[in-house]
Amino acid sequence: MNRTIRVAGYIFLGLVLGLGIVVGALFVLTKTEFGLERVRRFALEQVGRRTQGELRVERIESAGLFGGVVLHGVTLNDSLGFPFLRADSIRLRYRWRNLIRGRVVFDGLVAYRPEVYLLRLPGDTLWNFERIFGSPTPEADGEDNFILIDHATIVDGLVVLRTPWTPAEPIT
Repeated sequence: MNRTIRVAGYIFLGLVLGLGIVVGALFVLTKTEFGLERVRRFALEQVGRRTQGELRVERIESAGLFGGVVLHGVTLNDSLGFPFLRADSIRLRYRWRNLIRGRVVFDGLVAYRPEVYLLRLPGDTLWNFERIFGSPTPEADGEDNFILIDHATIVDGLVVLRTPWTPAEPIT
């Protein structure tokens, strides 16, 4: 009987210790600068897999990663290095279960002072957003290979459209 109580005590102690480690790890990942930096790298990697360009985020801010984040200093350039998006900050709401599954689904997005550049170069048939968000290989078009934004709000934004123009008649 005494041995059974001791074994049960060790099992209970192991469960409490394991739960404490899990709670501590969640706290580190959701409430500290160290954790926010790790999450920023993971998120940029997930978005990078779905885009053909360069995404940069200067800083990430959050009261807790389960409720959403604010990204500061966001830039997204196409594969040729031309800018597509610049924003002072972007507030994102999401369900953390989607991110853990590797899905990039945002329930809400608010972009503050974004600049969006829609560009098609002379002699090119693709717009910059088609180069950025197009699939690099046809086989990669799975159901989870997407970025979904359910609701977006733009505050004080600018859109610039650049396209080649050849006038029908010479301009004098």
